[in-house]
Amino acid sequence: MIPSVQLCEKKYRFIIVLVLAFFAIGNSYANRNIKFSVDMSLMVSQGKFNATTDAVYLKGTFNNWASTTPMTKGSNNVYSITLSLADYSYHEYKYFINTPGAANGGWEGNFPIAASGNRPIGLGTADLTLAVLTYNDGDMNQYKSTTHFNFYYTSQENAIIDDYSTKLENSFERITTELQTTVGAKIDIYIYKSLAVFHLVDGYPEMADWGTGTAWGKKVITVVSPTTVGYNGAVDVLIHEFTHVVEAWKTTVVLPAWLNEGVACYYGRNAPESYEGQTSFRNYIKSLIQLSGKPLIELVFNGNEGYTWSTSMTYFIAMTKGEPALAQFVQNMNYPALGFSNLNALQLAWWAFLDQFVNTQTKSNVKFSVNMADMIKYGYFEPGADHVYVRGGFNSWGSTRLSLESGTVYSVTIPMSQYYFVEYKFYTDNPTAPGSGWESDFNTLSGYSANRCFTLSGGDVTLSTAEFHFPLPSIDLNKLTLRTPTKPGIIIAGDTTQIAWEITNVANINISFTDDNGTHYQTIGTNINTADKKLNWVVANTLSSDCKIRITDATNASNFDESDNTFRIVKPNDIGGPYLMDKNTVTLLHFDNSLGNRSNLSQNAFGDTANITQVSGLPADLGNCISTASPIMVPHCDALNLTGDWTIEAWVKLTSYTASYYMYIINKPGNLDAYESNYSLQVNPYWGNIFYGFYFSAANSRIGLTSVSPSLNQWYHVAFIRDTKLSQISVIVHDKDRNLVSQLSTPYTGTAVYLSTQNLQIGTGLTGFIDEVRISNVVRSFINTDIDEPEHDKEFLIYPNPSNGIVHISGVNDLSKCQISITDISGKCVQARVSGDLNTLNLQHLDKGIYFIRVTDAENTHTEKVVLN
Repeated sequence: MIPSVQLCEKKYRFIIVLVLAFFAIGNSYANRNIKFSVDMSLMVSQGKFNATTDAVYLKGTFNNWASTTPMTKGSNNVYSITLSLADYSYHEYKYFINTPGAANGGWEGNFPIAASGNRPIGLGTADLTLAVLTYNDGDMNQYKSTTHFNFYYTSQENAIIDDYSTKLENSFERITTELQTTVGAKIDIYIYKSLAVFHLVDGYPEMADWGTGTAWGKKVITVVSPTTVGYNGAVDVLIHEFTHVVEAWKTTVVLPAWLNEGVACYYGRNAPESYEGQTSFRNYIKSLIQLSGKPLIELVFNGNEGYTWSTSMTYFIAMTKGEPALAQFVQNMNYPALGFSNLNALQLAWWAFLDQFVNTQTKSNVKFSVNMADMIKYGYFEPGADHVYVRGGFNSWGSTRLSLESGTVYSVTIPMSQYYFVEYKFYTDNPTAPGSGWESDFNTLSGYSANRCFTLSGGDVTLSTAEFHFPLPSIDLNKLTLRTPTKPGIIIAGDTTQIAWEITNVANINISFTDDNGTHYQTIGTNINTADKKLNWVVANTLSSDCKIRITDATNASNFDESDNTFRIVKPNDIGGPYLMDKNTVTLLHFDNSLGNRSNLSQNAFGDTANITQVSGLPADLGNCISTASPIMVPHCDALNLTGDWTIEAWVKLTSYTASYYMYIINKPGNLDAYESNYSLQVNPYWGNIFYGFYFSAANSRIGLTSVSPSLNQWYHVAFIRDTKLSQISVIVHDKDRNLVSQLSTPYTGTAVYLSTQNLQIGTGLTGFIDEVRISNVVRSFINTDIDEPEHDKEFLIYPNPSNGIVHISGVNDLSKCQISITDISGKCVQARVSGDLNTLNLQHLDKGIYFIRVTDAENTHTEKVVLN
């Protein structure tokens, strides 16, 4: 019997083991009142029990299984009885009904825990009101069979059972392979609906709440419902218990708790321990050593840190002797085969290892190398212009840049602390690379991680040169395939975007643009060599939702490809965007089809692009947004450390408030204490769910400003500003129509700002959606100016349109006093200023095509498209 538990100690999460010993009833102990209850409502509804005429009895070892203890009917067909039972006593029991013709003669069926099939119960020293059980566990009427497991559960688990069972199946091969074991039978897994029911069914009603799972020999696992405890932790417990089952199949001896539990915790997890978690774990061990020294391994489960020490012992064996040797040791505990004369020799070697394990200053050099040849071939990486990085837990998923070593191989050597399990991926900043620049997920490298993984032990490591992992496009080289833009989305007029295409045998192409879904196309460029696989395009200064790009074989007009969907061109807005990048823009994220960063002062964000979505109520010119189902991050760089003026802004829509005190919209956490941030913009439930902007000038020196409380399911634009000239911070809130809701300011003193090297976080602890994140190193203005698109301005008009070159303009008083610019479809300025008589322009000297006329008078700027025939 091996019940597992979860314990949170400070910031460290452990899955540990509780071994409950119950004393034999040989001495004289006090008696306790124990109330048993059984729910007969399901039997009543099924017509298998008549609550008017039938009776329920509690039979067990405490009454020699006799019908001497009829139970009393209470509300909702729940029957109860209270018995006086001795402290530290153990019993077995079942419920019995006298219904004529009842199945099994009125007895409950067999249960999975005790070998007898009875319900077990071990008592301590307290009066108890036991959880209400359903007669014959009749509510456990759901069943799912997978390749290696049978699941029995209540309807409560229907929503999660597929994912829950799949996660366990995904760990089956990994754990059986690592422990070199064959599991010879399907394993039965019973999922109980609550902690109280689980503890009672397991036979230990006084078990602490952290007891959530038990492995019983080779074939049975019992767990509490993952819907009633933390889901990921519940999956970890399930896999932990399965590892115990594999150990039972593997071993030929009785394993001591320190080895049994250490192995289950080493292998039995749903996902690899984070790098930060590993650091916390070894720091915790270091604190235990400083507090009470190193323990005798065979005594660790006599105290409170059995899990901690047993896991480190297992890790020591795996790191110094190898996992195959660990598997063999589980089988027979042969110390000489492991390289030790006895337990004492193993003990001394483990103690010596602990000194190295907790010393994170001891480094090994790790060389990473990646071959970018295929990425170059398909146009996803341009040597000299693009860069490749390695990102992982060791650099907080930031970016360490690789340098060209030779040919198409890039490499970097990084000193890293010894004895870490390391997850990582390669990443490129090429804007058209698949996966927003990240390598594709891996399914087989570790068995339980989508990342590249390796274990760093005690020496330098040169990893094999990897091929950058991405999905190879399935294309016909004799045809043209447009890569981008192909998806629905929004592009800002005047921005520079990239038109890209897949590798092709076609030598030259023509590129054209339409803003009316293909009715008319205007040439952007002709006879463009396809070798570069891309062209930078200054987005046309037109406003339309029906835009597409087409690429055409320069020698065969029938060979072409165009955008799969129309995209929209919008104008930049003054409040809330969409914004164009300028020299003061540190970060700018639109969340339209990618996590790309429009600023070149910081890198692209990383996170789950599946969270990019469309949400009602967001201003239409902003396009998609990102759900905060999981936070995204921008890797740390010096530019993200703000020390002077700043403006931090985003659109946000909350769908619920949480119990957390940390609902961050944008946050640059501190190094030693995440809360002591360089800057933060959050919604704070502690103060009534209000917008709250703050920063730290030094440790424990918070400077902040509270604002209004946002309503749920409403979009708001919120900005947090630090103005060093006024020594003032402000929080400004606008509604979805860009109308001012609140503008609050407060003075501050001092000039210092607390810096950090942590990644920028967006959406941590917040439930809802975020869009158009912009961080600027300057004070921005949020005066509500004209935001209507020019096509809605009926006073300004260019006519006739189309035109033979002579056009008239209404809506301005004197054209000669206006600033006028004309650009062609590619964004090229063809004439900076045109003179005219009051309201007439002569454009007959220009070639036929589409042009954009921008007129700025003393009050407004107007842009209109004109077609010259």
